[in-house]
Amino acid sequence: MLIIPAINCPDLECVKEKLGKAAEFADWVQLDIADGKFTPHKTWNKPTELAELGIKNNELGKLNIETHLMVENPELVIDNWIKAGAKRIIIHLEALQNFGLINKTKVLEDIGARCKKGNIELGLAINPETPVEKLESFINIRSSQDHRPCDDHAIKFVQVLAVSPGKSGQKFDKRVLEKIRFLKKNYPDVIIEVDGGINLETAKLCKEAGAGILVAGNYIWGSKNPQGAYEELQIATDKGRMATDRGAGSKAGLLYKELTYRLRGIFYSVRNKYGKHHKEKIYQNALKEELDNASINYLTEPRLDIVSVSSGRKIGTYVPDFLIDDKIIIELKASPFTTKDMEMQLIEYLKTSRYELAFLVNFGEFSFKPRRYIHTSDRKFIANQ
Repeated sequence: MLIIPAINCPDLECVKEKLGKAAEFADWVQLDIADGKFTPHKTWNKPTELAELGIKNNELGKLNIETHLMVENPELVIDNWIKAGAKRIIIHLEALQNFGLINKTKVLEDIGARCKKGNIELGLAINPETPVEKLESFINIRSSQDHRPCDDHAIKFVQVLAVSPGKSGQKFDKRVLEKIRFLKKNYPDVIIEVDGGINLETAKLCKEAGAGILVAGNYIWGSKNPQGAYEELQIATDKGRMATDRGAGSKAGLLYKELTYRLRGIFYSVRNKYGKHHKEKIYQNALKEELDNASINYLTEPRLDIVSVSSGRKIGTYVPDFLIDDKIIIELKASPFTTKDMEMQLIEYLKTSRYELAFLVNFGEFSFKPRRYIHTSDRKFIANQ
């Protein structure tokens, strides 16, 4: 499940700070843009400054920007955000309330055409009090000219707000769960994003109801460790790749939390010192040195048992680069790209061994981000011997 950090800021300095932090752990961010008319408060809203940030900073330029326009007359400002580099733009159905249905359709057709020309995804948002049925005319959109089905302009991305548009930190409105279920049942191909009041408990509820994307602001940025909070949300909502909660209800933390944070710090330390152009063996030796300095127990290239899913008997061995404290597998790479095959191979080894957590650390990537995989014992379909 995709988790997107929301950035709701009063000024450029706040935006820069949070974008910089988000770039360390997230692929997408949402910029909340409020004009003080559609919403009670006003946020930073200067697309030209966003464009300059992307040009000046390569890492920020790699972030996928989702712009949530909580503004009146979004059709008047949307081109500026397209030029600024947004990858997805979300407008509010309520912001079109001054138009009749036919005129709303014309406006959305026009906005959709402009987004399509700029290769931008368009989403339509509704507030908690807006009946979900009001979206149906735009999911099943018909041409404003001949009233025929018009799939090119049909809305395929819906954002359901679980709070009123405005400041972050508001309480989740559980009525939105029925809206999610309705959309998932009647329009299974529509992407459903939920924004507002997201924490570990509400994230699970949204996932179960059928949401595919969650936007979280206060839970991430209100934490002393935003990256840790982001990963906790991933763990709470990702059934295949991440762990189940481990007996602590909605307050469950990361598996091997303290050790995980220490390892992440070491990975970034090695990358900062040695860059991205060395051979894998250099990174392995550098990592050994850092682990020794941190007094962390490890084995290099241990032989780990791989067991049969059918019988539970040993059927082979797997040799990772490191085994940390007999708990965490580490695989190192020095490649410009991390392929899906690299990831899937490590996941399959994790599924058929007794270990529950692994890191894939590719020091050769331009945008360095260690990947963390969890497959807990309660998810391993291995027969007992």
